[in-house]
Amino acid sequence: MKKSIFILLVLFSTGILFAAGSSQVSEAQPLRGWGAFTFHDATGITSYSQQIAWQEIARITGIEVDWTVVTTAANNDRIQFGLVMASGNLPDFFVDMPPLLFEEYGRRNALLPLENLIRTDIPNLNRFLTRDPEARGAITSEDGHIYFFPRLMPDETRCYQGYYIRSDWLQQVGLPPPDTTDELYTVLRAFQQQIPEAAKPFTGSPIPLIWSWGVGSRGNGNWTDDTFVEDGQIKFGPTDPRYREALMFINRLFSEGLLDQEYAGITTAQLTTNFLTNASGTAWGSWSGFMDMLNNLYNRDGRGTPLRALPPLRGPHGFRGTQGKHPAIDVSTGGAIASTTRRAADVARLFNFTYSDDGIRTFYYGIEGDTFRFVNGVPTYSERVTGSPLGILTYVNNHIGFLGRFPTFYLTSVYHSILSQEGIRGVQMTAENRGGIKVPALRFSEQEIFEVNSILQDINTYVDTNVAGFINGSRNFGADWNTFVAGFDRLRLNDLLRIYNTAYQRFLVASRG
Repeated sequence: MKKSIFILLVLFSTGILFAAGSSQVSEAQPLRGWGAFTFHDATGITSYSQQIAWQEIARITGIEVDWTVVTTAANNDRIQFGLVMASGNLPDFFVDMPPLLFEEYGRRNALLPLENLIRTDIPNLNRFLTRDPEARGAITSEDGHIYFFPRLMPDETRCYQGYYIRSDWLQQVGLPPPDTTDELYTVLRAFQQQIPEAAKPFTGSPIPLIWSWGVGSRGNGNWTDDTFVEDGQIKFGPTDPRYREALMFINRLFSEGLLDQEYAGITTAQLTTNFLTNASGTAWGSWSGFMDMLNNLYNRDGRGTPLRALPPLRGPHGFRGTQGKHPAIDVSTGGAIASTTRRAADVARLFNFTYSDDGIRTFYYGIEGDTFRFVNGVPTYSERVTGSPLGILTYVNNHIGFLGRFPTFYLTSVYHSILSQEGIRGVQMTAENRGGIKVPALRFSEQEIFEVNSILQDINTYVDTNVAGFINGSRNFGADWNTFVAGFDRLRLNDLLRIYNTAYQRFLVASRG
């Protein structure tokens, strides 16, 4: 990457790259777009140009795109992106790359700052940013510029996972679904005592339970450290007394055999086995990837769909919330405009359409009467989509438009289409009780990113090693805990929190516009 950046800077200094708007190109010529996606072999599709959405966008807007789409296999997309940026022969715009990468090149003047263009030429995106200040703050870089177009995430599309439980077991032991951590303990004890096969009442990672104490904790998914927001600042979970209380609760589950003793190394296959063999009745996971998947397996075996979603559990201090959710933007992808383009206005017009109501619907659903129809005012995929042997998601991503990567507004109705009714209920309960402690997507300077990554590597390793010991009982909550907390002093925790809070204050300012 550093070599690519160096070549790019040389090209700038020798005048090979030209400033945007230095001359005009006929609007009749296609825009040049660059993206990254691995198409399903069975479809025969090799480019976005063959997708329904892009053909419709060309028909409606009159803007055609000549696409270069590279495969994502073996990190090829990052490699190819770097090579294109170094070549000096840039397309008009890019999609399918992470915001951090776009920022890196934007700060080097290879990509256009977009804030003025958004304000004057992309009112549909500006409308969303005005309505959701968190999104505006999340896309504003440390230097005050915006270098990428975001994939915006409404509330229910952010809340993709939570607790689920065997409702038939609840009926068997005569208990209602747990609403608090204390009630969860009571239910797990009842499972253990009254369900003969229930050797592992709670399986998978117990770390999300810590959030019920109102503090931050890292786990799998969209959270990479143990920070959380409280009282207008970013704090660190493991040094908070409530974190110790939460670990003591989890240690109790572990020591009494209520928690899967092998939770730390559990695989998806083993988790599935735990449920299907009746060893487990409760876990944390995604609504579609775990709960719905397991219910489908139960149903295939003639056992109905016993798993039911639970809301985030209320903890002993009265807090109910989750960190297991996406931020206001998709932090893995975005779009950007090359600084060399002479057609920035045309690219802006294209993106203004993809953020419009008609554009969003076209991108996600395709053509009315062909790939979707309206049912009670809500677009619904047709039999052509729902009956495809590829499955809904694979069909849509390949034939209509790549749902998971393109900068637009992710429709809740699209997300609901890949969920069961119980999955939808889980999403809605989680969205209603999200709690507000998750740190938003923050933008850092290059030096800050370097320091954060360096500090987190050591801190995360330290937390992982010690937390496992407190859960399994090999470390005690007396002297060992004090030693654990004191150990953060040598790991530059204060420096980490200083950087985070500096970025958080910038985020708050940018959110206000």
